[in-house]
Amino acid sequence: MDEIGISPPVNGATLQSGKFAGKRVRLIGKVLAQDGETATIEASDGQQVNVELVPGTHMNSTYVAITGQASDDSSMNVREEMNCELSDNFSMENHNQLVEISAKFPDLMMPQGFVN
Repeated sequence: MDEIGISPPVNGATLQSGKFAGKRVRLIGKVLAQDGETATIEASDGQQVNVELVPGTHMNSTYVAITGQASDDSSMNVREEMNCELSDNFSMENHNQLVEISAKFPDLMMPQGFVN
């Protein structure tokens, strides 16, 4: 089981790497589409991620932060646990830099042994 409250920032590339397979993650991105049960989110690196939504979820903002579980493989899927709507002027470029730095230096943002 994951550490309570730990949700490292991810983008499409880090999801595809499989590094966080089955772990709780935080995906921030632009809402491209939602149909009630699923949403398509453009991650900060421009890749599209499929999100399985909690029943009744409706995102009214352009940008959202989704905390959820990455799929058990290296696919681009996240199962939502919760979401937070962000400002419409959120900087995806800056956030992507944070994701890349945290991937390069995981001990700065995550407990030892959290990353595979």
